Amino acid sequence: VAGLCLAVPCTPPSLYHHFGSVNQLILTACEREFALFRERLAASVAAAASPQDRIRQRGRAYLDWGLANPGAYRVLFMSVGVPRSPRHGGVPAAGAGLAALVDDVREAMDVGHLDAGDPMALALAHWAAVHGLTSLGVINPEVPRGVLDAALEVLAHALSPQRGAGHR
Repeated sequence: VAGLCLAVPCTPPSLYHHFGSVNQLILTACEREFALFRERLAASVAAAASPQDRIRQRGRAYLDWGLANPGAYRVLFMSVGVPRSPRHGGVPAAGAGLAALVDDVREAMDVGHLDAGDPMALALAHWAAVHGLTSLGVINPEVPRGVLDAALEVLAHALSPQRGAGHR
């Protein structure tokens, strides 16, 4: 709180008066960071030519953002003690990002770039893999970035149209 008061600038009582409580302050900060995260992901797919490109770019932007913002990433995606907003079902605006990924997976299935199946299950598997790589990089900064990038490419290759060429 002291650092925030210096940055704003204000006094702690003014800060608490504005937000009402420390929990509300933390929730507001989390919602703001999550909005910035969502904007970064949306911007990353704006020029994508296909659902495959959107899936790949979304994963790249997720990894990039998490590694560039490890503190915010930990709070938003790796903490259980953060106050959650009830209006978002307990996770700050979680549905928007996952829904977009599910839509991309569904569209990739519709055009034959992915095998038919449950788009939610495949989107969750993809998210879990990208989240795992990002969490690994956040928790263990000594893991070379090139290794994380290569693992992300393995995942992208597994979801590429070429993967199904000989197995359909």
